[in-house]
Amino acid sequence: MPILNLGNLNTICSPRRKEESKNVKSILLKTLLDSVRFDVESPRFLNQCYFKLVASDGYTLVYSFHEIYNTETGNHLFVVVEIDGKPLEEIDNRILILTTSDLKQGARNMKHLEKIVVCLAQ
Repeated sequence: MPILNLGNLNTICSPRRKEESKNVKSILLKTLLDSVRFDVESPRFLNQCYFKLVASDGYTLVYSFHEIYNTETGNHLFVVVEIDGKPLEEIDNRILILTTSDLKQGARNMKHLEKIVVCLAQ
């Protein structure tokens, strides 16, 4: 998957604080999701799907299929794979999710991503 260099940016998971990380490298979440095969009868079925990103402490973020694929948010939603030359295994926050286009930076960042659950809206 293509690795994107985001440069230096705030990687904190709070809109009230700052944590400047250097040389942040990442993959777009939608690129990662593109590697998943959705077993659906019609692509229109995906209109009803949303993704729950769950951290090891139970913290959860929710993104709709269309928010990721049809809004600018999807172009700024990243899975961090390296910070300051340290690979994923050595990053303190482990699997880190960054949403860099939010008005309140850090509000939808997540550390310690454990799983992504595909859900169907009822």
